[in-house]
Amino acid sequence: MAGLLVALGAAPASAAATPQSQFVSIACTSAKHCFATGYSIDAAGSVSTLIEQWDGTAWAIEPTSQPGSLNGVACAGPKSCFAVGASATGSIIERWDGAAWTAIATPAPPSAGVGFLNGISCPGPDTCFVVGDAKGASLVERWDGAAWTVVPSPNLTGAAATYLFGVSCSSPKNCNAVGLAPATGTVAAGSPVAEHWDGSAWTLVATPSPSGASPNQLRGIACPKSTSCVAVGVGGTSPDDHKIVEELNGGTWSLADTAVLPTSQLAGVACPTASSCVAAGAASGNTLIERRSPKGWAAQVSPNPPGTTKNAFYAVACPSATICLAVGQSGANNLAERWNGKAWAIVPSANVPTS
Repeated sequence: MAGLLVALGAAPASAAATPQSQFVSIACTSAKHCFATGYSIDAAGSVSTLIEQWDGTAWAIEPTSQPGSLNGVACAGPKSCFAVGASATGSIIERWDGAAWTAIATPAPPSAGVGFLNGISCPGPDTCFVVGDAKGASLVERWDGAAWTVVPSPNLTGAAATYLFGVSCSSPKNCNAVGLAPATGTVAAGSPVAEHWDGSAWTLVATPSPSGASPNQLRGIACPKSTSCVAVGVGGTSPDDHKIVEELNGGTWSLADTAVLPTSQLAGVACPTASSCVAAGAASGNTLIERRSPKGWAAQVSPNPPGTTKNAFYAVACPSATICLAVGQSGANNLAERWNGKAWAIVPSANVPTS
C-alpha cells in the first residue's frame, strides 16, 4: 500500500536513521495563530513529538518531549487545542491551554491493544472527537470538557481491519470520519470507509471506489456544512497510485470529477467556505495543491525548495478564504507554505536539532 504518512496508522520506528523532521498536521484559529504537529528523528533513531507555532510571521518550536508522533491537531479556540498521535507503546494526547502544551491521560482501547490516534476535530470548547485504530479495529474517542472516553464505532463487515484516518465535525452532533478497510472476504482489495456521528451513535456510510485501482483509502476530510463534506486520499500503489477526491452531499458520497494525475496522492483538505476547498498532497516527488471553486477542481502552482526531490504536503488549514497554510516535508526537513490569496510561497520553519 502506498502511504503518504509514515506516522499515520503507526508510530515511526525507532532505529538508526537519517536525522529528519516532518509536519503531519496543522490547525489554525486565525491567520496569525496556527499549530503544526508531527515528529522528528535523531541520528540514533529516537522518535520525538514535534509542535511548532505560527504567529503570522514565523514558526517557532514548542516544548514537547514525548516519544512518538503527533498525527493530528485541532483547536476550539486560541486557548484550547489538542494534538493526538501515538508511540510504540500507545496513544498520545497533548493539550494547549493558551500558555503551554501538557500531556493528558488517554483511555485504554476496548480491544486492549495499542491505540493509534490519527485525526481530530473540535466543534466546540467542550467537545472533540479523535479517530484511529487499535488491533485493526476502528477507534473513536470523545472529549466532554473534562476527560476522554472511548465511543463505540463500527467496523466494515468482511474486512481484515478498519482504520480511521480523518474526522471533521460541523457540530457536536454531526461528524464524519474516513479511512481504509483492507482486503479480505467480500471486500475489494482495500476499500475506502466512511462513518457518521448523529449525536448518539457512529454508523457506516457507503463510499464508492474508483475503478481499476486498489487499494483505495481516504486520508483527510473537511465538512463546511452539516450536509456537505469533501474527502481526499489515494488509490493504487506506487508508481501507479493516483489521487482520490470524494464529496458528500445530502448523505451520499460520490467521486468528484478531478483531472487524472498519475503518481499523485492527496492527504489533507480544508474548506474555508461551503463552495471553496483546498486539497494538499504530492505528485511525482513535488508538492500538489488543488482548489475547488464553483467551476470545479483545478491545480494551483506550489513551489518546491531548490535542489529537492522528495516534497509532499500532508495537511492544509485555511483560517480565511484568502489565507491558507500547507505543511509536510521536503527531503529530511519539514516544509510549510502559505497562500496569500494570489500565490503559494515557502515559509521557513524551524527544524529540530537532530545531532
